[in-house]
Amino acid sequence: MKHWFLMGFLLVSSLVLQATAFNYLAVAGVKPDLLLIIVVLYGLLYGKKAGVLGFVYGLVEDLLVGRFIGFNAITKGLMGLLIGFLEPKLFKDHILVPVIVLLVGTFVFGAISYLIGFIVGMYSFFEYNAYLRVVILQSIYNACLAPFLYGRYYKISMERFVKKLRR
Repeated sequence: MKHWFLMGFLLVSSLVLQATAFNYLAVAGVKPDLLLIIVVLYGLLYGKKAGVLGFVYGLVEDLLVGRFIGFNAITKGLMGLLIGFLEPKLFKDHILVPVIVLLVGTFVFGAISYLIGFIVGMYSFFEYNAYLRVVILQSIYNACLAPFLYGRYYKISMERFVKKLRR
């Protein structure tokens, strides 16, 4: 129960930060996607459940700020599922792992978003270069935040794991 309360709190606080404070932290017009960061880190630690978390986070984001209801739900859900499938194969103890996973994961998320957006008519072929620039910058930005966010997230995950073992 505490775990889901924490995930709800992270959802609300991330949406508030993205809509307010992070507007002032934008670099070249690009700001980090905290919801995506949480979904990717959750997938890295908890596996395929991140697909559900990504879908829920994306749906809430769509309902509050999205133009197309379901777009972020599908893309963030797919991203959580993708990272969740990789989770058993990844070594989670080294700090470079979440940095690299977020760097690549954000880029893949951008590619999936563009592809789905292109298919449904949100983006045209000619917008690809501008979109690619944003995705590359956001990938770097998200990866730079990983060391600051992952440590606490990992510690909470390990505390839960140890409590389960003791039962």
